[in-house]
Amino acid sequence: MAELSTIYAKNKEIDLTAVSETDKAVHQYVFSENKNIQKEGRFPVYLALSELRRGLFNWYDFGSDAGILEIGGGYGALTGLFCERAAEVVVTERSLYRAQIMQKRYEDRDNLSIYVGDILDMAFEKKFDYIILTGILERAGKGSFDKEPYASYLRSLQQFLKPGGILLAAVDNRYGLRYFAGMKNIHTGKVFDSIRKYPEGNRGAHSFTRREIDDIWEQAGFDATKVYYPLPDYRLPQLIYTDAYLPENNLRERLIPYYPDHVSVLFNENLLYDDLVANEVFPFFANSFLVEAVYQASGSKEAAAGALGKVVYAAVSTDRGEERSFATVIYENDTVAKLPLYKEGTQSIQRLAAHVQDLAAHGLDVVPQTVKNGSITMPRVHLPMLSNYIKEIIAQKPEQVQEIIEKLWQNILRSSEEVDASKNMLLTQDTRHLPWGPILQKVYIELIPLNCFYQNGGFVYFDQEFVRENYPAKYALFRAVHYIYCFTERAEQYIPLGYFLEKYELGALWQIFRQEEDRFLSAVRRHEAHKAFYGWAYPDGARMQRNVDRLNSAAPSVKVFQMEAPQKEDSAERPADAAAGAKPYHIGYVPGVFDLFHVGHLNLIRRSKQRCEHLIVGVLTDELVEHFKHKRPHIPYEQRAAVVAAIREVDEVVAVDFHNTKKIDAWNLYHFDCHFSGNDHGPDWDRDLAQLRAVGSNMEFFEYTQGISSTQIKKQLGTQP
Repeated sequence: MAELSTIYAKNKEIDLTAVSETDKAVHQYVFSENKNIQKEGRFPVYLALSELRRGLFNWYDFGSDAGILEIGGGYGALTGLFCERAAEVVVTERSLYRAQIMQKRYEDRDNLSIYVGDILDMAFEKKFDYIILTGILERAGKGSFDKEPYASYLRSLQQFLKPGGILLAAVDNRYGLRYFAGMKNIHTGKVFDSIRKYPEGNRGAHSFTRREIDDIWEQAGFDATKVYYPLPDYRLPQLIYTDAYLPENNLRERLIPYYPDHVSVLFNENLLYDDLVANEVFPFFANSFLVEAVYQASGSKEAAAGALGKVVYAAVSTDRGEERSFATVIYENDTVAKLPLYKEGTQSIQRLAAHVQDLAAHGLDVVPQTVKNGSITMPRVHLPMLSNYIKEIIAQKPEQVQEIIEKLWQNILRSSEEVDASKNMLLTQDTRHLPWGPILQKVYIELIPLNCFYQNGGFVYFDQEFVRENYPAKYALFRAVHYIYCFTERAEQYIPLGYFLEKYELGALWQIFRQEEDRFLSAVRRHEAHKAFYGWAYPDGARMQRNVDRLNSAAPSVKVFQMEAPQKEDSAERPADAAAGAKPYHIGYVPGVFDLFHVGHLNLIRRSKQRCEHLIVGVLTDELVEHFKHKRPHIPYEQRAAVVAAIREVDEVVAVDFHNTKKIDAWNLYHFDCHFSGNDHGPDWDRDLAQLRAVGSNMEFFEYTQGISSTQIKKQLGTQP
């Protein structure tokens, strides 16, 4: 049984009674029968409980006899994995409440000990093989921009390591690509904040650049370091790169970025990765780092580096369930391993090996492989991926791409025996007349450019996990063509898709295959089980375009404010305002002067927020107020906007000037679902309402707060007749 100790919880800085809203939400899941988080829309809660977190370390070989010290275990998102992989796990956590949650989650683990308190107040009889810091180092220096506090903290942890022990630390990159894309800073909740070097403070959490990582670890006195680049980040990783194995130009095919808040995102970061790789600047823009460092290694510096992990690349499919979750790992010695992430995946390894043998028996070239100890090993192949080769040649040699597709088609036909057309699993009464083509006993649906190498005009296949029995051979061909056009820029310009639809009679089958592909992806990636994650993935294109349009149309003389997170409460820990769909509107908009801000203004904003999930507040510029009221407001625009931006209920503040004063003009910029206002609306409100309803929006009016107004305040101050 997991043990929990509070013998070190005596530090006056540790509040054992502090409980956040996220703490309460996670506690409810862990201590209740409901463990289903598929619809959990609160990102901090999801992060605490999701199995996708395991991807940060489930490819790493700790050794079954290892002792691990995890500092700041939180709710235990990674702790269970460590207990499975190591002989002994000790976890420290400053929050008693979170420690109790962790103990409950892993109450059946007899190799787990949890200590409440600050690690620097603790002493242990044993030293450890590994120390794990996940998102902890950023706060170790209390927000300092100086490197020394962080180096000093790392030095203080060396006392807990065995000679030759390893420290693993996951940290954010201050210049991560997602921050350039418009994602709000994970610590401050502000757009572009770390890029601008936190002009208004970093709330005690300082992220690092790639160069700072090297400097800090060198100052800390570690003998050797190695930096991994988890993508899309260390929180929910899918791919792990290193300086010895940087991405190729196929990240768009393999990576699913995510954005917990789409509101400010300007573009999908996947669009830029190919260019970053081509210009050799990927490490600078990686969203986060995983740093591996060895301490007191024996021998030379080269020998110390040899004590570090041998992995140069890993791809993890943690989302696919216990039977189909694998890590594909490439090692320094040019070997590749396919490892099951759960014991339930051993049978899937056997099936995968059998598929490759079957393809070889049918005359297809495959990467040779060996099955041993429940995993597959194979040599690393130094050839271009066919998908990358197609990208390189399609502009200049489109006819060669056409030849490649024909060769793929012939290989698909060779890969299995044909069966009677009546056995077609996709056949229905209404589709019997369609040109289905050959029906194969086995259709290897990954005989596509992404799963083979190109070699002197031929193809060498690998990773053929998925098979469909009694399926049309054209389904595999559809997948090959479909993904070329998904991920090859301007493919349609060089070879119209219609060419392949006509040549292979795919046109009438295309929509059927698209639907089948959607079902396949939903099943293999378990979209239903990971509904929350896929809600944050794939940012909405229309929303991103609106964000760009708003920036392009903003008056250059007007400052636009983003909401600042309240200082008394961590916005990342605050629960969502309501469950998804609980409020009648998604985006709301309320404009006003907000001069001499008073409780009536506050009530208007709060009532508006009660009706929508994301509230945009428009603040009239000084020039616009003077135009309509023939006098300037008492408080300048920038100060009025700053006051409004400080209100918790406000998600965004924008300037209202001459180009967006009309309600329909504002809608064209912000695409709000409802325009909110006080009940002293003008005579043209019915026209405004008709215009907004014509575009799918609405208007609502609230009663004004009695007994208070800016006009009354001005009269009391004697500044207005």
